[in-house]
Amino acid sequence: MIDDDIFLFPTQIARLLERLVEDPSVLHGVHGVRQTSASSGDLTHLGRQEATVDVLHQLYFVTSKHVRRYHELVGALKARAPEAYAIAQRYGDDIVISHCGESQPRIHNVGFIATCTTSFAKGVALNALEEFPRDRLRLLQVLRELNSLGDVGDPQRG
Repeated sequence: MIDDDIFLFPTQIARLLERLVEDPSVLHGVHGVRQTSASSGDLTHLGRQEATVDVLHQLYFVTSKHVRRYHELVGALKARAPEAYAIAQRYGDDIVISHCGESQPRIHNVGFIATCTTSFAKGVALNALEEFPRDRLRLLQVLRELNSLGDVGDPQRG
């Protein structure tokens, strides 16, 4: 899945696909965040490097197993945490999909990624909304709680 506001060269897509084939147990991408403080929600944005992240942004290379897990998590959110489900539906699909691997997603350095100039523009981009960071932190917390319960489905099963 590639967001509509980033642009990749075919060679970059091929390199990311290679990473997914090498390790299909986790999701792969090019940009993400690592939460540096659980209580405050402080995030470190990472890109153009090899690293593990808590949440991928902008593009996700996934397997069908990850997609099945995504639907399990969305169903669990809908049944157990309707407010978090609403956040996921509005602007949190990246947080949900990032929790669908056997471990944290990975980002890779595939070189310069071109982005649309409106990627962070108020009135255009959802990430410019005032409630965006608060809501997404809440969704992240709820997903971690659901995953820790272990009854949403096993991410390691086929």
